[in-house]
Amino acid sequence: MKNTLKIKREYWPEITNEPHFIVELIYEGCNISYDDIYFSDLNNIIDKLDTLEKNRKGSVKLDGGHRFVAILEATATGGITIHFQAESFPPIFPGELKLKGYFIVEGEYTPIICGDLIKLFKEGKEFHI
Repeated sequence: MKNTLKIKREYWPEITNEPHFIVELIYEGCNISYDDIYFSDLNNIIDKLDTLEKNRKGSVKLDGGHRFVAILEATATGGITIHFQAESFPPIFPGELKLKGYFIVEGEYTPIICGDLIKLFKEGKEFHI
């Protein structure tokens, strides 16, 4: 089984004008998914992603609250490491599941990952790694 992270943008216009995100995470045999993650200050995230891609320094936090957080952090080689933390609670999982892990992105793929996340937030294009 391949480790993957997928994020889709959706709207609930009858509830709010803010987009919510569907997050599906498969990591080392564990599956966690959410249909209602909100990231605050999307314009700031977009600006930081653009800066990270251009300068290859610093980090960007995608803060979805206590259930899902991802941090994109520049590496010395020009790549990025995507650290994540996800929590699942009943009835999705029989008990409580806390999952921490990371995805390593080589330098030549950094613009693709940052660009795809920017397209997710701006245009709603699905992101996956």
